[in-house]
Amino acid sequence: MMGDSTLIPFGLRLEDQQLVDVSEVERGVKCGCICPSCSTPLLARQGEINEWHFAHASKGVSESTKSECEYSFWVSVTLMAKQVISTASSINLPSLTMFFADGKEVNVAKEKIATIDIIGLEKHISEVYADAVLSVGKYLIVVIFTAPHKIADVYTPHGEQSENIGVLEISLAKANEWLFGDKINGEYSKRIYHHIINDAANKRWLHHPRVKIIENVNNLELLATRPVEYRDMEFRSCYVENKNKNKNYKCLICNHKWFGTQTCPNCKTHLYASEVKNA
Repeated sequence: MMGDSTLIPFGLRLEDQQLVDVSEVERGVKCGCICPSCSTPLLARQGEINEWHFAHASKGVSESTKSECEYSFWVSVTLMAKQVISTASSINLPSLTMFFADGKEVNVAKEKIATIDIIGLEKHISEVYADAVLSVGKYLIVVIFTAPHKIADVYTPHGEQSENIGVLEISLAKANEWLFGDKINGEYSKRIYHHIINDAANKRWLHHPRVKIIENVNNLELLATRPVEYRDMEFRSCYVENKNKNKNYKCLICNHKWFGTQTCPNCKTHLYASEVKNA
């Protein structure tokens, strides 16, 4: 069975406002959770046949609620990713190689486990909206989670900032495959933790603080950067390079349209912001 992105793996527990795995709560409406997307009460389905998951508890849910919850899976996964990274003490960072126009290749960074000193969530750093900001030694690492519905506007740091700020993309595009399909019956938070913290395959540097230094030392024209083992184009649809962060957006929840940054003025979140072309 392939992953199913229509199921909800995580619910927001009312008791402590924490995202919880479906295996961590009581069955049915006793789970005490609401949908992190539309705030509809949830029930925990923990059957013997289907994958364990949360579902909306109310019968005859309106078309409006169904529309609002079209992205419930991705929103719950993104929020759980933030919750997971906020408690981490270390993270496995991906490798990166620089490619110059004359054919020269320079290894910028090897894959390694780095100790995290300080973590902040949902901040603006050097014109970049960060889902998380990690302090690793003397560097700041801006973390951007991407998913099929969530495109990140990336502004590459310049000047002195480019030498102490890194921008790291963590793709959640395969989250449905991580969580559903092999009958693990919950414990989805452990899977998220593994792919966010331990696995480097779904991460890539959008900017590494050593790139500018190496470029200057080599005095060569930089052609491209990429992870050593990166060969496909899966990440390409997950972000766009754009120095102007102000765009036309529409909120998939409240249908509000605005010009500016990704955060919806009404819903106070960027999770449902969709760029409107040729507005």
